[in-house]
Amino acid sequence: MSHRHEIFLKLFFNGFIMIQPNFIIRSGGQTGVDRGTLDATMDFNEANAPNVINITGWCPLGRKAEDGPIHKRYPLLETTTDDYSQRTEQNIIDSTGTLILLLEKNNSDNGTNYTIEKASEFNKPLEKIYFSDNYQTNIEQVLKWLNEKQIRHLNVGGPRESNAPGIYDKTHSFILDLLYEMSNSPILF
Repeated sequence: MSHRHEIFLKLFFNGFIMIQPNFIIRSGGQTGVDRGTLDATMDFNEANAPNVINITGWCPLGRKAEDGPIHKRYPLLETTTDDYSQRTEQNIIDSTGTLILLLEKNNSDNGTNYTIEKASEFNKPLEKIYFSDNYQTNIEQVLKWLNEKQIRHLNVGGPRESNAPGIYDKTHSFILDLLYEMSNSPILF
């Protein structure tokens, strides 16, 4: 692994510092939350090299997504089938926790519900965030959860764009703000 991909991320919350080597964000590449997460992390990495967040994830065979094949710029691995459920399950299994991002309480879709169900079945930590107008509250909620559950390999999921219009933009802003909060406040690389 190159120096660029070796990162020590310190999370600070309520006076507790936790060192998380090689913090990883993973997502499945679908439109909406998945792409918002991947693009925000890539934007963060571009602005903060060489201190970068590792990005990975499983996507369906053929890089299948609702808008066509997922672009190769996303560093995703293909599963053995084009079934979305295989991708979802593998991303949950390979992570230490799953974060679900939603616009409001009733905007979950079938894929998101499946993710929630499987995280519970696999006994993996799960946190749901309903975006509020105050992202700082949402950020503090995620930081507290990351700290309490000692998450260092984060799977991020939620609705696709066609089922929750505007979720890509909200996710992109939120993840970017979260990463900057982690790097610029008492949370240091």
